[in-house]
Amino acid sequence: MRYLTIGTFWFILLCLSRLYAQPADINPCWTTHVIFPEHNHILDMHFSSDSYGWAVGALGSILHRKDGRWLVEASNAGHKDLFGVWAMNEDTAWAVGEQGLILRRECQVWVPQESGTDILLRGIWGWDDHNVWVVGQEGLILYWDGMKWQDEVSGTNETLLGVWGTGPDHVLAVGYGGTILHRVDGKWIPMDSGSKQILTSVWCSAQD
Repeated sequence: MRYLTIGTFWFILLCLSRLYAQPADINPCWTTHVIFPEHNHILDMHFSSDSYGWAVGALGSILHRKDGRWLVEASNAGHKDLFGVWAMNEDTAWAVGEQGLILRRECQVWVPQESGTDILLRGIWGWDDHNVWVVGQEGLILYWDGMKWQDEVSGTNETLLGVWGTGPDHVLAVGYGGTILHRVDGKWIPMDSGSKQILTSVWCSAQD
């Protein structure tokens, strides 16, 4: 189950194959908004605005939110589960998942990209088309520079589950064993979380 806020109007709850939505100022009750095919659980979601976004999940499932409707899109992922998605704008997005799978949405088509790994990828976040990060198992961090994906040294072997930032020089990644990494000047620096618990996601709004 996962909870997040979209803009100021929508609250989204991800639970198994159902997506529940509530306009914050209109309806006090949760209502079913869309349903993936049976067993295709929703695993992540990201909106580039209040109107445009994507949900991804099991067996390569992708849904696109556009003009008030949810539309199924062909992912070209086969039966690989998709664990993370990040939308740059209403046309461009990335999704990541099993066996090093990275998909980029170009001209309304999801195109596989060469990741250089077969490791499970769990999270993705970007600042623009030349600064995108992916995290995954064994401390893997990949960086997209606008041309290709390349490894960055994380300094950990712990599985990383989430990544988020406020700019290219302020990115955080979290994961197993209470791991928190902070990217400063192109280097990932460990931070003391004070916990050994699994940290599944991260969000930040300012550099302080």
